[in-house]
Amino acid sequence: MVILMSEIQANPIEVRPANFSDAQPIIDLYPEIDRKMFNFIQRAVSSRNCYVGLINKQQHAFGIMEYDFFDFAFIHSLYVAPDARRQGLATALIRFMELNCKSGKLFTRISQSNLPGHTLLKKMNYLEAGEISNLYDNANKKDLFYYKPLN
Repeated sequence: MVILMSEIQANPIEVRPANFSDAQPIIDLYPEIDRKMFNFIQRAVSSRNCYVGLINKQQHAFGIMEYDFFDFAFIHSLYVAPDARRQGLATALIRFMELNCKSGKLFTRISQSNLPGHTLLKKMNYLEAGEISNLYDNANKKDLFYYKPLN
């Protein structure tokens, strides 16, 4: 399934599952990629859990959704290149994942400091599910979990 959102955007947005030829452009989008993230992206592309967002047929974003969160879908990664932000790509990617989700709920996690991300999730009717501190190395960082019932 491919979603085109040109009717609501100035530039045509396309979202589709990533294929093998998308793997390197996805990796090139991501700043400061490490080996662990590189392998994660490669695995997500090969297992068809990675989706790309394009504007005018140019790749500017990707998202990864897997079913490893208590058997529910979980958006592990959502990234939009800085020069393509505020154009609807994140919204289009999330909607695409919602439409293709095979579980009754879709979860995600976001850093407490990512205010645009929180605003977007709330605008898309995601509900807060809880928070966790010290998930990664930064002891002062909190991550918030959101979910959306899909049925």
